[in-house]
Amino acid sequence: EDPHPMQFGCTVLDRGSDFEAKEQRFGFATYYPPGLYLSYSPDGITWTEGEGNPVFEHNHDISSLHWDSIREQYLAIISHRLDGYEDKTYPLPNSDNRRMGHQTTSKDLENWEDIKIIIEPKLGVPRERGETQFYSMSGAVTRGDLMIGLVKVLRDDLNATPGLNAREMGDMKRKAAGLGYTVLAWTRDGKTWQRDHQPFMPNNPLPGSFDHAMTWGDEQIVVGDKTYIYYVASTPGFSYFAIAQGTAIVPEGVLTEETVEEVSEETTEESAETSTEEGVETATEEVTVTVTEEVVATGAIDD
Repeated sequence: EDPHPMQFGCTVLDRGSDFEAKEQRFGFATYYPPGLYLSYSPDGITWTEGEGNPVFEHNHDISSLHWDSIREQYLAIISHRLDGYEDKTYPLPNSDNRRMGHQTTSKDLENWEDIKIIIEPKLGVPRERGETQFYSMSGAVTRGDLMIGLVKVLRDDLNATPGLNAREMGDMKRKAAGLGYTVLAWTRDGKTWQRDHQPFMPNNPLPGSFDHAMTWGDEQIVVGDKTYIYYVASTPGFSYFAIAQGTAIVPEGVLTEETVEEVSEETTEESAETSTEEGVETATEEVTVTVTEEVVATGAIDD
């Protein structure tokens, strides 16, 4: 039984068998208006809603909860809408109100800092012109002195299949069906994040493929010498969709403190000149994607 109504975005955090408060070993975080709700469980099955919900307020649905082992604090990364982001240099109409990545931290899951923006479009990067939004960040893990996360990028003004309009992509309400991909972000201090601009996991350019419209990374699991990235995929678009599950298998040595910073230096310097196709090839040449065709949900998103 759900401890509280859910909208979108949820995380289960296992604090380990040696966690002192046994009845709260597992923490569950989800968004429900007007903010983040927490619940607790001793076994991951039976849940009790926490006190003081929502523990903080934000105005959009995607959220994730992490343990920052370097600074020994909890980190909530959330989607929050802000005004003032219309790209006036872009030839097509685009929204002023955008989803942006925010974060807040806490030592005890009860007292939280004010949310602050950590992810927004980068001026001067051709890929991020127009209506670029961020469905927050998930799957943050510790690598050396860094925390590395998976940023969900949404281009809400584009269609995944060039030459088709929104209706032809299956979206009957919006000007574009939208497409999404994943980039890497990292922090050394738990407060300020840097990120790549070229896709680490691009949407599949092949029309009809299960991840043609969207490839959003959700979780990193390190097993031996590989990192398994579980991601959500959709086709044909963002608002009208069939969602499937996929796994990207990253070989040893790709997602390390040193290699992430090397890739950052290269792509940051070249981002203003690099084409989409070149960026995709560079960012994905080391990643093997295991395709799964199981459709786990279908429907439409009104927001």
